[in-house]
Amino acid sequence: MKLITKLTNELGNFLKLIRRKESMNNNVKKETIQMDIPIEQKRVCEKYCATFLPTDDREKIGVAYNAKQGILPINGLRMYPEEGTSGWFIWTGEELSDDPEFFVPYHTVHIEEWLKDITKYLGLAPGWRFLVAGDYVDVWFDETLLNKETDK
Repeated sequence: MKLITKLTNELGNFLKLIRRKESMNNNVKKETIQMDIPIEQKRVCEKYCATFLPTDDREKIGVAYNAKQGILPINGLRMYPEEGTSGWFIWTGEELSDDPEFFVPYHTVHIEEWLKDITKYLGLAPGWRFLVAGDYVDVWFDETLLNKETDK
């Protein structure tokens, strides 16, 4: 429970940061994404009986600043999308930082460049989480992520 409380606080801080800052990549051109990614995302959703909600390449994802360092596990959770964000938050390692700038906004299109292994999970609807560590994968529904009170 401490992790969930800490996580929801950090995510709330991130959403506030997004509202104050413009994206560092204002002129991102939409890159061509392999046609098999949406198919893979739908298969993941079918496997876990999850609703499919695609993430647009132009939407922002909150990504921990350490995500490019190859640290495992890779964690992801999806809250409700709002104001140009996908609702996804991605971090690596076992603990979240208390740093209010822990999450950095990136457009979804950039995730494929350095976290390609997780793109197939980005079609999971709000309330879903995943953890990937090499060959180990865990995907589950977390109803607490849908509580609007945690966004404040």
